[in-house]
Amino acid sequence: FNARAEATEEQAAVNAAALDETERRAAMEARVVADIEAQAAALARAEKAAAIDAAQAEVTKALKARDDFNARAEAAEERLAANAAALDETKRLLSDTQADVADAREAVARKEAAAKAAQVEAVELRVERDSSIARAAKAEQAAAKARAEVTKALK
Repeated sequence: FNARAEATEEQAAVNAAALDETERRAAMEARVVADIEAQAAALARAEKAAAIDAAQAEVTKALKARDDFNARAEAAEERLAANAAALDETKRLLSDTQADVADAREAVARKEAAAKAAQVEAVELRVERDSSIARAAKAEQAAAKARAEVTKALK
């Protein structure tokens, strides 16, 4: 009987050591999973931030082009007023200026459309970023729940 009891105690000690090792490995794996999830979330945030920065740069570029156009249009109008005495020259300048203005307006319209599209994209990227953050939070909650369940199961 004593030999069986001693063998049972030894087996219980071996089982306890195996359980401790299993718990240690589960904790290490949970930390690795959490680290990977954190890295993925950080990468997603960095990619979204870079896309937002690029979209904002495009908007700034389009606004500068519009301001440049406005400056060019004002200069063209000043030239037209200065050359009003020579009717033929004025007509030629007016025709050239009107063509420039039409081209510039078309260019501004295109750039404003691009700026609006970039703004929409920036909003969409922000929404995606917020969604990614929410998914990361849910993943963290799920990991915490899983850890709690593992801890509960190991007790």
